[in-house]
Amino acid sequence: MIQLKYECKKIREQEDFDEAERMSKGRRQFCQNFSTSVFDAWQVLYNYLKPGRSMDGTVAMSIRIWSDEMVLYEKDADTFADLCLSGLEEVFKPRQVLSLVRDVGKVSVYAVVFPLDRRTPNAEKYLNSVFPTTPSDKVKKAIETKVHSHFSEVIITGENVSTDKTTLGYMPALINYTPQPYRKEYDTVLLYHTDNVDAQIQTILPYDKMNGIMNKVITYFTSGPERLLFERSQRKGGETSPEDFMKEVKDYIRRTYPEVQDEDMKIMLGRIYTAIFKNYVLEPLINADEISDIMVLAPHDIRVKIGGERYTSDLKFIDASDYYRFIFSLSVRNDLNIKENAIHVFSDTTSNPNFRMRFNITTPYINSSEYPYLHIRKIAKRKRGLDYLMKAGMLDQTIADYLVDQARNGKGMIFTGKGASGKTSLMNALLDKIPFDKSGLVIQESEELFSDVHPHLMFQHIVTNNFSGKKYDLQDLARNGLLTDLDYFIIGEVKGAEAKYFINAADTGHRCWCSVHSPSSTDAIDKLADYVMYETKYSKEEATYMLKDLGIVIFMKNFKIYEISSIAGYDHKEKKLIYTPIYKRPV
Repeated sequence: MIQLKYECKKIREQEDFDEAERMSKGRRQFCQNFSTSVFDAWQVLYNYLKPGRSMDGTVAMSIRIWSDEMVLYEKDADTFADLCLSGLEEVFKPRQVLSLVRDVGKVSVYAVVFPLDRRTPNAEKYLNSVFPTTPSDKVKKAIETKVHSHFSEVIITGENVSTDKTTLGYMPALINYTPQPYRKEYDTVLLYHTDNVDAQIQTILPYDKMNGIMNKVITYFTSGPERLLFERSQRKGGETSPEDFMKEVKDYIRRTYPEVQDEDMKIMLGRIYTAIFKNYVLEPLINADEISDIMVLAPHDIRVKIGGERYTSDLKFIDASDYYRFIFSLSVRNDLNIKENAIHVFSDTTSNPNFRMRFNITTPYINSSEYPYLHIRKIAKRKRGLDYLMKAGMLDQTIADYLVDQARNGKGMIFTGKGASGKTSLMNALLDKIPFDKSGLVIQESEELFSDVHPHLMFQHIVTNNFSGKKYDLQDLARNGLLTDLDYFIIGEVKGAEAKYFINAADTGHRCWCSVHSPSSTDAIDKLADYVMYETKYSKEEATYMLKDLGIVIFMKNFKIYEISSIAGYDHKEKKLIYTPIYKRPV
């Protein structure tokens, strides 16, 4: 039995028609509607029908049909092409098949059709919803029925395929498998348009000329003769203040680029200040409330995350040198030894009035790319409380009341889920609900968790990869934390050796909170026990037993609470924790 193969492409632009022309040129034409070219055939029909416009710009569609298994003589190959044409005409109507040619010496035809649906081009109607580069089963069946009438070995989709699919090697899991519906995000880049006020300001000099001068000025000060002045201006408490540095920049522009008039000078100095002392091209993205994460993969590839969806921003760095300068500026400003270390994690709580930021930089020393990768996680300085989280759909009032009581009176909390699932936002909101007569220590990789209201919460962050050579990781902070007078012991995210101090705190009566990555509420403690086992002599069972008094586990996904489980005790026979389900989000 032989199964035909297919490949479909949407035709939107003139170059798509040119490609269709190249595919058809020099081959035998079977279509009666064809005159001189594929485009002309389409134009004649389009002028006659005067259809509406498709949503995605599709005006035609190409379909290639072939078989690598069939071997036919020329006459039979012509018959195959005629049968394919007949099947296409049945689906699209004869007038809408614009071209069909056959490859010489192959069982392969190439057709161009007009996919009309209610007087509007609509290729989606005729494509497979899961694999959009192939036709729908209805189209396949029409073609294969015609071909099968002469070539009985050809399989008709949905009909003469063997009902016993195990003979084809399919296991039950594959036979019963149903793919998820196709979504355009699978192979279409979502674009984010930035309202960049700076780019909309009218200048006397052309925009490109302004960019060119600015680029040269920044180069002169960051990697040219005035590099030392730049480095002094970047260091906190350095010898050169930002005001003094910008005065030198202004004097240099006046001497070197007299064509920059006063109006343009003000604009250029503002852009240079943003590039040197703020976050340059990324500033509009940082100021956008809806964006939670920014990732720079290359100078011309800046991605943003909004409500769980990822988009490509229309903002770009001027070129590779411009991007490298920005990374270098960040490293100097934050006392990073970027030449000696390939991974850098640090916080910025001062450069933006509305957001705290966690920066993560990895260099080409470990990247399989010529560029550094930069990830920025934004945390609103004006804390998003439980009211905001309820409006955002994370939880309802009943769950909020339960979690507040657990924060005040419970044994502890574990927040789990994958990255950017909402764990930090919920922890931050609940920190303010800790009773004011209690003390607590929050240790974290970067300054994401904070409280502006609690009188006795202390916050510490790790220090790595700086020029001083002094490094303090979560394990150091956790070890020291156990020596202080605490009621609450909180770790922003447990990733390794700090877990052994967390378990000690939990086992000695502290109210312990942390976050950890896991796929469900009941898997979180198992993950913590693994971390403890790796760093201590405890067995998995011993580590799990010591975590029996942690309280509740909250599993989050897509900025919503999906599960809450309460640890009810320990089953000594089964050597595992006993959980009481508290909440499971309805599907």
